Amino acid sequence: MLIIYAVSDSIGETAGLVAKASANQFNGDIQVQRVPYIKSTEDVIEFMNNLKDKDPKNILIVSTIVLVDVREFLVERCIQRGINIINILGPCISTISRMIGKHPDYKPGAVWKMDDDYFRRIEAMEFAIQYDDSKSYNGLKNADVVLIGLSRTSKTPLCMYLANKGIKALNIPLMPEIPLPDDLFEIDRKKS
Repeated sequence: MLIIYAVSDSIGETAGLVAKASANQFNGDIQVQRVPYIKSTEDVIEFMNNLKDKDPKNILIVSTIVLVDVREFLVERCIQRGINIINILGPCISTISRMIGKHPDYKPGAVWKMDDDYFRRIEAMEFAIQYDDSKSYNGLKNADVVLIGLSRTSKTPLCMYLANKGIKALNIPLMPEIPLPDDLFEIDRKKS
């Protein structure tokens, strides 16, 4: 069985997604394991020690480590053990650096930069949870989207999906015994 280790100096989401997408192209026994927060040579040594009992021919490491010294140390250790390794960010970062004539910052987890979009998504998630399934109608005037539908029609997952896009979504279930809130009819239909 092939084991793909998705190794990162951050949470490992990017490496994990690339590893899974690659593994899914084959009908075989391929396992993907995420290995996050490899930020020092000591972390690399510990990780490599955990691989001691494994056959190097059955290991592939997909790395998104941007910290140059840690990435190079990992590559050296893999070469010594005969383990295949691919760093998927290195060539892209080097090419961009060469094209724009700037040196990269080499910041782990840069894909998850905490900017206005990040805080908008978090706020939208909190909003969706707070006003889920008509817990309260107080959020109607602040909602970007109001979903109305029968129970068990995936309104909550859709609200969470929209929240991940930074859209404040509120959902109201249709129930014969409970009338729709009057505030719903006061929302500006042209609201954008």
